Amino acid sequence: MKSHLPSFSPGKPLAALLLGIGFLASGTQAQTASPSAAFSLLPLESAQRLVDNEKYSEAVTLLTPLTLANPADYRTSWLLGQAHWNRAAGMEGNGAVEALQAARASLENARRTAGADLVASVAIAALQSEVERALDDWNALNTPRALLPIALPPRTRGAQTSPAPPAMSSNLPLRLPSPPTPPTTRDAAILAKEAKNRKYPTHAAYDELGKTYVQLGLFDDAARNFRTNAEMFRRKGNHQAAIVHDQYAARYESDVRLFIDRPLNAAERKAFDTRAPLEPPVGTYLGAFIDRDERLKDEWKSEYFQTHRKPEEFAKLVGKPHATYFMYARYGNPFPRMWLEQAKAAKVIPHLAWEPQGGLDDVKEDEYLINFAKECGKLKWPIFLRYASEMNGAWTPWHGNPALYKEKFRLVHRVFKQHAPNVATIWCVNSVPVETVEDYYPGDDACDWVGINLYSVPFYSEKAAERPGDMDSPTTFIEPIYQMFKDRKPIAICEYASSQLHVAENTPRTDFAVNKMALLYGSLPRLFPRIKMVSWFDVNNLIHAPEKRRINNYSLTENGIVLKAYQAQVGSGYFLPGGTDLNVEASANLSRAVPRPVAAGQNVRDIARFSIWVKTPVQRPLVFLEIAGQIVYAGKQPGAHVIDVDTSTFPAGRQSVTVYVYSDAGRFIAKEATSLTFGRTRGVENPPFLMTGTVKDFYIDRAGLVSAMRLQGAGSEAWIHFAPSQAQGLMDNFPLNGKFAGWVRADETRSGGHFVLLATGEARPTGFAAPALIGDVQRLEAEAQTQGEEQTLRGALSGVATDAEGRIVALEIDNQHFVRVPAALRNVPATPNSPALARNGAVRVEVRAEKGGEGEVSAFAGRWVASEIEIDGRLASVVGLPLLTRKQGREISGETIGGTTRGATKPAEMEIYLGPLPSDSATARTRGGGLAPIVPDAVRPW
Repeated sequence: MKSHLPSFSPGKPLAALLLGIGFLASGTQAQTASPSAAFSLLPLESAQRLVDNEKYSEAVTLLTPLTLANPADYRTSWLLGQAHWNRAAGMEGNGAVEALQAARASLENARRTAGADLVASVAIAALQSEVERALDDWNALNTPRALLPIALPPRTRGAQTSPAPPAMSSNLPLRLPSPPTPPTTRDAAILAKEAKNRKYPTHAAYDELGKTYVQLGLFDDAARNFRTNAEMFRRKGNHQAAIVHDQYAARYESDVRLFIDRPLNAAERKAFDTRAPLEPPVGTYLGAFIDRDERLKDEWKSEYFQTHRKPEEFAKLVGKPHATYFMYARYGNPFPRMWLEQAKAAKVIPHLAWEPQGGLDDVKEDEYLINFAKECGKLKWPIFLRYASEMNGAWTPWHGNPALYKEKFRLVHRVFKQHAPNVATIWCVNSVPVETVEDYYPGDDACDWVGINLYSVPFYSEKAAERPGDMDSPTTFIEPIYQMFKDRKPIAICEYASSQLHVAENTPRTDFAVNKMALLYGSLPRLFPRIKMVSWFDVNNLIHAPEKRRINNYSLTENGIVLKAYQAQVGSGYFLPGGTDLNVEASANLSRAVPRPVAAGQNVRDIARFSIWVKTPVQRPLVFLEIAGQIVYAGKQPGAHVIDVDTSTFPAGRQSVTVYVYSDAGRFIAKEATSLTFGRTRGVENPPFLMTGTVKDFYIDRAGLVSAMRLQGAGSEAWIHFAPSQAQGLMDNFPLNGKFAGWVRADETRSGGHFVLLATGEARPTGFAAPALIGDVQRLEAEAQTQGEEQTLRGALSGVATDAEGRIVALEIDNQHFVRVPAALRNVPATPNSPALARNGAVRVEVRAEKGGEGEVSAFAGRWVASEIEIDGRLASVVGLPLLTRKQGREISGETIGGTTRGATKPAEMEIYLGPLPSDSATARTRGGGLAPIVPDAVRPW
């Protein structure tokens, strides 16, 4: 889809307006203009028409000589700047940068020569600001320009989506209620029990300790215990128990993330949009089920006497037209023509939940199925078809036979693609149970969207004392399914609602409904941008559900507080409305700034819109934003906190930014710290700053040593690099999913997002002397020290590591042993008689143990240095590059080790290995034992 750049008038383009003000409508100005300016009137009009018709390159060609001939005429420079700016939006790489620089130069000249024309000066300054912002965004990304596409705000023409809601003001005093110190326990009995659990772990002991921590308000410690227990269950193959304990942990974990609104760049736009049928490029369709909403009085009945309500009345009640509405239809019933035509007349996308209540055997390629599809095609209007959803739940008649289910789904998809190309099929699961979800997936070629159904309820049974759900976040249930499919399909939340009254209680749960709603809708643009539809199930099930399911009230409109909260959540333009002629390709306005995770060191200036998304064990925590040591926002409310910050009020350069979270009683819960660069400064110093976050993984470099961790920071991931001698201490003190705090400095040798560890803890260290870091290739090329007697090692070759020239510098044997190849064995040229090197080939190596550094953690059970190598019974005085290359796309010998190469002289790609690494062992292993290659060197994290 073509990008469009912003104009500055909802009517005609501002350049034309200025030309009219400047000389077409002002006889005085026309008479006093210079002869050359008057002579250029016709070319200027031609150039304006070219810009209006989006022929920007032709406009540049026409205007460039005019500006050289008339450097004092701001009108030509202004129009040339517009043309360059528009042209840049369709370009990438250096071409886009050059076009932006040309736009900036033209606009600077226009503003300088505009003189007393204040209208023109303001308009030129507005576009100058956009150009500067685009260039700043480019320069802030420390990557090679030729490899990175640049994105510009598109021009907006025609109808606009509803504007973003106003930013929030503080509703709390701008001061922290107590020192931001994490709560700890000094209870000797509890500490002794934890030590015993580490030594003699049992499921019951970890559960008991986790519950004790919850009672003490030590939520991070509780979550860590439940995560450890989940991992123990997972290693034993009890995946259901592991999932349950992961959900326990998620209840008590704090998740704090910071975002800044900005337009998507080209790479993000591509990642956001799979171009599936009916998929909006950016944004989320608003949807609902409204047929049982009794506040909607204008009801009507379809062909088979099913009651429906009208979208127009619902839109008026909730204050925003929705893009899609759904109904339930039994497979075998007549075609719902009246309902579909009514949806088309209302200019909304009908969403049909089609259910084979008689079982899967009823679904055949017969007259009924084919005619149903043909009738959908005749509508000539987009339709969502959600066939046989929640198949992973035992409560559906189509559960229990995954193979038959996939066969029938593929049949339905094929028939509709043949007869109704206007239909997008949705394969929709229930959020639980997760472990059987993929068993029912019909394949990427057999569905257009993936859907999820989930509900937030105070209790998961009819009895209040059983299975409470009040601490569960809806995001916990979305996350696993989202991660499975987000890179392949757009995601739809086909049914969601939060309960405001449970059958076991007499007291309304208004706060519960509002809080869970805010968590879900606030998370969609921030955590789940690939979710492209969300539909609220607007039904009071206490009245309208079958008798055995009358448990919760999900009504959206009965309770004024719930309705008002919903209006606030869906008010931004990110949630796409209906009620207009649908053009799915253009439905998401790409010029809209959307919340994107902050990147440490990111450049921001002027008025920046920050947003904070918080999930904690506390339903409505107190949230504080601190910039450069000053609290600028303090608020208490559910969902995302949106704050506009005038960054010009802070000194230019790198500034600390911290989010603090407290309970409503003023007890510290969590914080996330990062840094941002304010102002238009260039070449800002690289000062150290405090970074906090959650440890997600430890990483192993090519030398087989742990030398980095992946941290989930305030809004994005960061790679923290450290010396291998620090590995054991870091793994012991900062286990997986635990909180990390430390002082870092940006790693200027790598692209953005990489930092060097200076010190752990929150106390500001002195000196900031970075630990000695040595690259993994350097470690491999360096001569290793050995110890002990020579031994013979036998096994299968499972991998290799090479240096920059492609010489093999290490072998991996049985995924357990890392064998260094010393320099003396690397330089003898290979011959036709050299042994072939193939994965799983038999290897015998004479070795001595490598002497490792104190504190180093290796990915291997043994680290060795070779003195002799034998492959498949033949001595190999060298293991050389020719044995590892592909020629003409064909392997020379056996299976190429280390990845694909494109030429006979290029080094093979290496494989790196991922933990996750246990903190209670000096030897790192993957789950399930052994190591597995994760990504080739060309796409590894650094």
